[in-house]
Amino acid sequence: MTPAIIAFVVLLFIGAPVAVVMAMSGLAGGFAIGGERMLGIIADRMFSGVSGFLL
Repeated sequence: MTPAIIAFVVLLFIGAPVAVVMAMSGLAGGFAIGGERMLGIIADRMFSGVSGFLL
C-alpha cells in the first residue's frame, strides 16, 4: 500500500483535484496488491456493478 500512500500525498501536494487523487492512488494501490491482473479484476467488477444497476 505504500505506492498508494505516496501517490496520494504527492498528488495532493501538487494541487490535483480530489477525484483525480483518489483515482490515481486507487490504481496505484491495486497495482501494488496484484499487478496488472488485479487491475483487470477491479475493472471487471466495476463493469459488472454498473451493468446490474437499474434506474
